[in-house]
Amino acid sequence: MESQITNTSESEKSKYNSSSLKGIIYASIVLIGNGIHPIINNSRPENLDPFIFVLMVTIWEFLIVIPFVIIEKKKEGAAGLFKYSNQSNPNKKIFLIKLIIIGTLFTVAGYFYIEGMKQAGSIPSSIALKSSPLYALIIGGLFTHEKISLKQILITIIMLTGLYYLGTKGTWEIGQFSVWFGILLLVPLLWIISHSITKPLLENRLVTPLKIIQIRTGIMISIYLIISFIIFSPVTIISAISDSSMIIFSFFMGITYFFMHFSWYNSIKNISISYASALVTPSPIITAVLASLLLGEPFEQYHLIGLIISLVCLYGLIITNKSDNKK
Repeated sequence: MESQITNTSESEKSKYNSSSLKGIIYASIVLIGNGIHPIINNSRPENLDPFIFVLMVTIWEFLIVIPFVIIEKKKEGAAGLFKYSNQSNPNKKIFLIKLIIIGTLFTVAGYFYIEGMKQAGSIPSSIALKSSPLYALIIGGLFTHEKISLKQILITIIMLTGLYYLGTKGTWEIGQFSVWFGILLLVPLLWIISHSITKPLLENRLVTPLKIIQIRTGIMISIYLIISFIIFSPVTIISAISDSSMIIFSFFMGITYFFMHFSWYNSIKNISISYASALVTPSPIITAVLASLLLGEPFEQYHLIGLIISLVCLYGLIITNKSDNKK
């Protein structure tokens, strides 16, 4: 009997270690993807129209996810989009509205993300995009009535000060504040809101991570196409999307984007969100090194100071949040 208990305990421990290892591996993929994405984006030629470029990136991600969705459905017998139990989701219209909101939020975030990185620069944008924990803290305190500690408030103030310093290029002068850097600070907010809507859908198994990516990119493509045909003529659009540089750079952005999204969802399935967040936090370091080596972007003193403040504060928020949740 004792041997059986020991074997069961060892089996559970082995299963936990295996799950934890998977989570770490997936988070590592996200870390690398977050680090190189600004480099790929900012390497694209200046003559590529940013709006059509975002459209092409989204099309590539949509095309890449399709075979994975097909394999998933064949392998697991995944249910159709609306084949969910009435108990878990009694209103199909509400379900559809949530999906449309998710797609719309990512449509706005997608353009700001890609064009913002180009305009603000690889290093500042990479740091700006790490402001997610700030919004998670604020939204948690305002809307879900989560308790915010004095430590978290102080860390938040320090981080906001560091981001302002970085946004003004180390001058502290409001006139020097980069508009695109400010816009990039809003992108994680849109992500957080979208993920807060997505999480219950995933937890209730109404959709899988792959289906979310497919649905979201499908909605984004529809919106981008409508706007594109309003702004540009069909000839201009066809000419732009057939450009070899457009095809190559948008493909690499799209495939990197897909694996980042897929890996993130699978990471938080195997390890805690706080742990996964901690693992992907150092991505600005990867971006800074690659930007200096490959793009020739100077690594200024204010970049270093902003990076150190952001990383220390991010880890501080993650640790204090984890500590508060244990109480």
